[in-house]
Amino acid sequence: INDVLDIAKMEAGKIDWQMEPLTVSELVDRALAATSALFETKGLTAVREVAPELPGLVGDRDRLIQVLINLISNAVKFQDSGTVTCRAERQGDWVKISVIDQGMGIAPEDIPKVFEKFKQVGDTLTSKPQGTGLGLPISKEIVEHHQGQLWADSVLGQGSTFWFTLPVPAEVVAAPPEGQPPAPPAVAAAVVPRVVLVVDDEANIRQLVRQELEPLGYTIHEASDGMAAIAKLRTLRPDAILLDLSMPSLNGFEVTAILKNAPHSAGIPIVIVSALDEHQRALAVGADGYVTKPIRFEVLTATLEKAIAARAQQPVGDLHNQPVDLGGLLRLLQAERHVEVPPLVLVVEDDDGVRSLLRQELEGRGYGVREARNGREALAQIAESTPDLITLDILMPEMDGFELARQLKSHPATARIPIAVISVLDRCEGGLRIEADRYFTKPLDVELLAQDVRALLTEKEHQQRVLVCTNPQDSLGHHLAQTLQHHGFTVDTVQTGEEFAAQVRQANPDAIVVDGAFVEYYRKIQAQSSLAPTVSVLVAPEQVHPENPAHAAPPSDSV
Repeated sequence: INDVLDIAKMEAGKIDWQMEPLTVSELVDRALAATSALFETKGLTAVREVAPELPGLVGDRDRLIQVLINLISNAVKFQDSGTVTCRAERQGDWVKISVIDQGMGIAPEDIPKVFEKFKQVGDTLTSKPQGTGLGLPISKEIVEHHQGQLWADSVLGQGSTFWFTLPVPAEVVAAPPEGQPPAPPAVAAAVVPRVVLVVDDEANIRQLVRQELEPLGYTIHEASDGMAAIAKLRTLRPDAILLDLSMPSLNGFEVTAILKNAPHSAGIPIVIVSALDEHQRALAVGADGYVTKPIRFEVLTATLEKAIAARAQQPVGDLHNQPVDLGGLLRLLQAERHVEVPPLVLVVEDDDGVRSLLRQELEGRGYGVREARNGREALAQIAESTPDLITLDILMPEMDGFELARQLKSHPATARIPIAVISVLDRCEGGLRIEADRYFTKPLDVELLAQDVRALLTEKEHQQRVLVCTNPQDSLGHHLAQTLQHHGFTVDTVQTGEEFAAQVRQANPDAIVVDGAFVEYYRKIQAQSSLAPTVSVLVAPEQVHPENPAHAAPPSDSV
């Protein structure tokens, strides 16, 4: 549909062309970056041949990259092995850019047909059509608008060369020749070092954003989908998030809703970057900005900085009370519960050989592994990142396994971490004293260990605990508890601030649901305790409209 709209706009003269200075290297590099995933999928090799000292050009950067992406994509699509070469050279007053493949080739009489709308060549009885047949006509329109020419040379059975020319302007003041670094965009001087999380299921898009933003001073972290983004935000606190909409598992709308309802991420600006025209819907679910693909990076950086600045001016604690969206609450809890991130195992062992063996075996089964040589190192590792499971030797220098286990079991934040003891001591002497979840004697049976690690992590996953603290005067707490229990959560309910504080310290819940009456208690507990891994949800039984009390929400028991 986008192709049809593009060709219709071009023919009607309604395209808004953004003519500006540019370099040939930039066109080639960005097109190759955008198509890198296609090369990986088919096992082809991309070859870049850009002549030195090419002159600067003037043109619509995004449209010309679109042309090159289309030519490269076609070359990859109709080729199963070998190389695809992107070559740029000067020929008199023209720059010629060619894409050379080693595919099936095109018969000479068919070459004019490929530039006609909705036309595709080949054996139409046996070949499945690929694409709309509009990519080359659109590319031809773009090139001809730039006073250039697009054509192809081909030998059937040997491959094709699609090429286009662009005129060298008499004088290009702003664009330096090839080989000299271009002047940084004006926005770069204003950019403070930022940390940005880029969430997109297309690896080539993430790579392109990294390539464009890192030179401007941004530090880029990546996530391939919504679940991975939620997992990263457990430990990462970026200045902003760039988020695609069309992704598997959780789409961008759902990810935005989840992040904007979690206290640890609610204040992070989210800029949607999508080819879809869903601007109003994105803003309605909490997005702070919207940029359409293909990405114009001067627009992206401006939107990004505007969103960050706007968030910085927003008062802390500016919470909007809303009726309970029980479906949204469950999705938030379930998303945190089922994040697809490798379980983290902390191996505490003073023997280098045993540590190496355990790392090799556990990583080979898909677990993340961190190491400590004694109890003190283990406590430092746990303070940095809470593991899902600990394998623990007993006889170690500085702090032995007994003391480490005692400290872990006595602290609510670590008391429920499963411990698998691996020691030369017998079970009675070691395991009972530590209250270990599993016990293995050396020499170690790694297969048995792997089975029990998997079992322990499965048990831990199904023991997720939610603390619900609501006003005793309404039925909200009872209703929430029943629903969450139905969905497999272990639920504790409390109705006073004192009970709430005690239960947080004793049970160390995975999630906390409080209504407005207990916000101050929650903040005090949050200031005193380590609640970083905890999902926290604020609900309000009634919608508060100070300026118009008549706008009341339905009673909580009907939500």
